[in-house]
Amino acid sequence: MKQKRGVVQKLKRLLRRLGCPRWLRHFGPKTYEFLEHLRALLIRAYCRVSYSRTKEFCDDIGIRCPSKSALQYTAAKLNSDFWQRILSVTCGNSYLVAIDSTSLSRTNPSYHYLKRIDREDSMKRCVKLSMYTSK
Repeated sequence: MKQKRGVVQKLKRLLRRLGCPRWLRHFGPKTYEFLEHLRALLIRAYCRVSYSRTKEFCDDIGIRCPSKSALQYTAAKLNSDFWQRILSVTCGNSYLVAIDSTSLSRTNPSYHYLKRIDREDSMKRCVKLSMYTSK
């Protein structure tokens, strides 16, 4: 039977692939690893709660978590470039693409009415909608 990987192992592997440091501080006390900061920030984003409630929740369930101000400092340091790198590592190369097009009528008159008043031009007024999705 295959052994399932936990979320912590997946996060550790993701941080190694990104080349992130183990500790946030170069100098000074190294109390919490970057993994613990990121795990608490992901819990905060998933539960949609404040930093102090995230700290309380992690303490209640036994997860080691930095203080509220440390979480705020870490969240401020993580810019959009970091999240773009995570997105590029996790999504991989997308090569499957689906394209579909359809037309939508701007008005909705009945075709019987249009034929009766001899108005062929209003039948041609439509908007083309094209969609592109990739895996």
